[in-house]
Amino acid sequence: MARHLNFHSYHTKLKCHGQNILNSETWNEIRTPCISNNPKILPKMKNYKCEWVGCLAQDIDWLQPIEFFKHVYNHKPDRSHEVPLCKWPECNFEKKKMFTSKFREHLRTHTKEKMVACPTCGSMFANRIKFYD
Repeated sequence: MARHLNFHSYHTKLKCHGQNILNSETWNEIRTPCISNNPKILPKMKNYKCEWVGCLAQDIDWLQPIEFFKHVYNHKPDRSHEVPLCKWPECNFEKKKMFTSKFREHLRTHTKEKMVACPTCGSMFANRIKFYD
């Protein structure tokens, strides 16, 4: 039950982000990115487990998505001059130098974190570009 309620909180936050984007951006003919006013069924909630190799919290089943995402992002290097390396199992991430913000974006592919949701239908998107499309 706690996982369910926490997911609703997370989803509501994303829908608020979507509404703020719609209110702040210049939209020509379109006021909402969807064609349906019918809310979608929430996606199936997943278990949030850190799979980072060597993480001491791998056995924790995170109930709050946002706390899980924060935990995973803390695996980034402490110093900005260090090259971020992904230690997620079976990740074929190219070990090349990149900015920490891009590394965080890469980690979202593992956590399945979404950044924005349509305030009308509830569809969730990984970033605002996908929200616009």
